Amino acid sequence: MQISNNMPSRKSGQASQNLAIYELDEVVDEYADPPASLHVGERIVLDSISEEIKNVRILDIGVGGGRTTPNLIEFSTDYIGIDYSAAMIAECKKRYPGITFLQCDARNMASSLDSAFGFIIFSFNGLDCVSHRGRQQILEQIFDLLEPGGLFFFSSHNLNVVPEKPWNQNLYSWNKSFSTSLLNVYRIVTNSLNYFRNIPSQSKEKNHAVWVDIGHEFRALHYYIEPKEQIRVLQSTGFQGVQTFGPGGKSQPPSEPSLKKAAHVYYLARKPT
Repeated sequence: MQISNNMPSRKSGQASQNLAIYELDEVVDEYADPPASLHVGERIVLDSISEEIKNVRILDIGVGGGRTTPNLIEFSTDYIGIDYSAAMIAECKKRYPGITFLQCDARNMASSLDSAFGFIIFSFNGLDCVSHRGRQQILEQIFDLLEPGGLFFFSSHNLNVVPEKPWNQNLYSWNKSFSTSLLNVYRIVTNSLNYFRNIPSQSKEKNHAVWVDIGHEFRALHYYIEPKEQIRVLQSTGFQGVQTFGPGGKSQPPSEPSLKKAAHVYYLARKPT
């Protein structure tokens, strides 16, 4: 874990604050460093719909450093990746020349995208980086951008699982080394300062909340939602056949105890034909 004191102002709003984090060199390097591979749940769900998304137009929202890109172009080369971070898009273009990447705020996609997509994905809880209002704007635009019968796949933090606090010692690797202990104490102090700095920006409603969590040394603010409420919101937006999946990719209803304990939940929804 790399510690940084380069922290955006919480006065700028959730989406702007998180964007400032994703523009940092250290964060871009972090997103570009891991191998481009899908998480287990993502792979299982995508494999289950592979025939439906084969050769359709794909929109990859919040593409970050391009983690999902090589996997998604296996399904279709008619692919566009977008992100609101110019630094992330620059990294994607460097890693994957010849593939279309656009800097684009998902709350205002209509100005940059004008064609219907057969499949839209917003991976790694990216939808949780914006406010409640911004989230609804994104869902409505995704619905409009999908062609009839098109699929939308994303993940989101689960309100039933309260995020860890920076002083929880199980977040850090401990051994008998004095230098490790000293580094962990420094991390706890730094993360705690970030956490308390962002506390005033937290909010909690009945079915959703904006909380400071472990993301980027407790500098980020993320949206958490109760799975049943997320299904209701998707349905009210116009989506049908909403399915929920645990981190392992197993289809489970929101009432399933193991899904209630999942830190994040996968959702698959369809635009009606």
